[in-house]
Amino acid sequence: MITQPIYAGYVRDKFTNYVLFEGKHKELISPEVFEQNQIILKSKNKDYLLGLKHDKINNMYPLRRFIKCVNCGKYLTACAPSNSPRYFCARKTCRNTGSMKAITVHTKFEQLLTAIEPKASTLRLMKEILIRQSVKELGNMNQDIAELRSKLDNLATIRTNAIKKFISGQITEKEKQEVIDDIDVEKLETTDELNTLEQQQTISETNIEYALNFMGNVAKQWSDASLNLKQTFQNLIFPQGFTLDIRNDKFIISEISPLYTYITDEIAASYAKNFAMVTSRGIEPRLPG
Repeated sequence: MITQPIYAGYVRDKFTNYVLFEGKHKELISPEVFEQNQIILKSKNKDYLLGLKHDKINNMYPLRRFIKCVNCGKYLTACAPSNSPRYFCARKTCRNTGSMKAITVHTKFEQLLTAIEPKASTLRLMKEILIRQSVKELGNMNQDIAELRSKLDNLATIRTNAIKKFISGQITEKEKQEVIDDIDVEKLETTDELNTLEQQQTISETNIEYALNFMGNVAKQWSDASLNLKQTFQNLIFPQGFTLDIRNDKFIISEISPLYTYITDEIAASYAKNFAMVTSRGIEPRLPG
């Protein structure tokens, strides 16, 4: 009774694809009691508890399988010895590379994201460029939309004329229907094409500003995001991840997203001063270190 949903007034079987639905029969126990029982049962299930623990651990270390060891170049692992969550390399050859508290790594990463955020003046320039480009593209699109609307008007005229000719006896019922069928098919195809262009036409200055605001506030976006979004953000900006030199307190970055490669020398110098960041030769921005 405490495990079968049917006793709580639900139905779940092969006819419902094993999805829980409210049944029409009267329950023997209330849905609230049934849900409480499920929680109690889950708390005794080792696999379920291990899954919860695994999720909790993953959320504690969003940069795991993203930051690499400076010595072996492989991903750092993480754990919480003495209840102190840390990133480190557990390989025998890397025992002297040290460890760093997870909160420290996360704080430094947020500072790094803040450092690469473009200045307000840069965002204004990007906005102007994007708006100019979108206006140019929308101009071409508007012409295509006008042509499609004109085509629909012509099709409607041809359809109307076919009906008039049928009424006046100039064409047969079969000939009229053939014209109408052809017109309706062409009208449907043209309407679909028009709808697609009109959806693309909705790109506006507001959308551009939203995207740029995201770029200009990525540190807070990362901090507030769920685990999946955190990993999406960090992989988008640093496609190859980065190396953490714990002993020398450095982030070593080999690749940064093209979205952020316009960073000025002034900001690059700020990196070197505040974050001891270095990059491989040939990668923009080239940061001293």
